[in-house]
Amino acid sequence: ALLDPAWRSAEPARADAIARLARTLRDSTDAARIDTKALVRHTTTLERSINGFSPVAAASDEVAAEAAAKVARFTELVDVEYGRGVRDGAVSMQLEIQEARSFLRGALDAWSTLEPVAVRRDADGAQRTARALEALDALIVRAETTPDDVADTADVTRAKDQVRSTLERTVPADW
Repeated sequence: ALLDPAWRSAEPARADAIARLARTLRDSTDAARIDTKALVRHTTTLERSINGFSPVAAASDEVAAEAAAKVARFTELVDVEYGRGVRDGAVSMQLEIQEARSFLRGALDAWSTLEPVAVRRDADGAQRTARALEALDALIVRAETTPDDVADTADVTRAKDQVRSTLERTVPADW
């Protein structure tokens, strides 16, 4: 459905890039021995490519306000779940890391709706917020790919706080 003709006509170059990444992901799972790190890396790359893939920008301030609230709400839960899943520099409960990923995915999905409006209002602030989300994502990716050597929970909390701070400075207070 993502790559049907309506999507392709909206952003053909991006649709082609996503199709190539999907093939790479499929090929990663076809190997006799699955390279888990490569699979996670390709999956993350595919997710990042899909995020923001929309032929229609956020249509109204109301939609953007809802998206901003979701970014804030979901981001606040990332470090909570991460903290429950990490002990002594290693993943102790994989399920909690998966939940942190799920909340971050929700925040990233909401950001893909909000970003076009945020860019129009404050391009620099939108870029700072996107970078803060990417930094938080990198910490979760690290936990997913190197579970025996993960970021400290304080680092994840600081990254989450940076997302909140940049978002608050980027979008109107009444959102």
